[in-house]
Amino acid sequence: MNSIFLVANSFGVDQVKENGHQAYLPAIGSSGANGLEVRRELLKFEQAELSNLREALKSHSLACIYSTPIELWNEQFEFNEFEFFTALMEAKLLGAQLVKFSLGHYDENQCDLESIKLAFEDEQFPTQLKITIENTQKQPAGDLEKIHAFLVKCDESSIPIKFTFDIGNWVWNHIDPDEATSKLKDYVEYVHIKDVDCTTNPPTVQPLRPPGENELDLKRILKHFRSDVPVGFEFPIGEPTTPPSGLDMISRINGYVNLFKRYV
Repeated sequence: MNSIFLVANSFGVDQVKENGHQAYLPAIGSSGANGLEVRRELLKFEQAELSNLREALKSHSLACIYSTPIELWNEQFEFNEFEFFTALMEAKLLGAQLVKFSLGHYDENQCDLESIKLAFEDEQFPTQLKITIENTQKQPAGDLEKIHAFLVKCDESSIPIKFTFDIGNWVWNHIDPDEATSKLKDYVEYVHIKDVDCTTNPPTVQPLRPPGENELDLKRILKHFRSDVPVGFEFPIGEPTTPPSGLDMISRINGYVNLFKRYV
């Protein structure tokens, strides 16, 4: 059975920045979900914030995934080594099981994979962490062919970087999610769940609905992935005025958890 994570920005970017990630843990812990995806861009980086959040997650028996917008490759096609290790140390402080990056400006003819392979051999590398890249809404990091080429090269070079499959972000980039599934399914270690209204420009994220009522055929897509791959709910949960840890929030999350179980 898939472990279910709540992606922090699902509670509202402004709300999480104001309330902090910890404010939502009691509701998540009481809802039947399994963990929280911490978003780097929503952290305040105050003293001991990461270690305190780790202890709070443990107290609610919740797992952690760490999301960072840091790009693996910069505009000069160089590996962002310092930023990479910074994010890994932050993920370690959080006790995260998986961290996801943006691919950034990868070009298979100009990027030196040896530099990233050496990073995995560094004694500072936290070996318990799974490392993934995600298809973003921005190019070039949302380009299917570049993502596929990078993952193939990593596989050939024994570099253990895998993939976070964001179902809705393919739509943003006018890429068929089924085509992406066909090419990338063997690399997937985490899936972002969101429904998308494709009739608006840009597309808009919609809450999960019962099977057969979504714009995207989530059930068909999900069947291609391993049953133990964790999923993250990345769609609006609650209203801006919904208290972070009230009964209404618990009920909303629990409703989506039970709804998702109809898909698997």
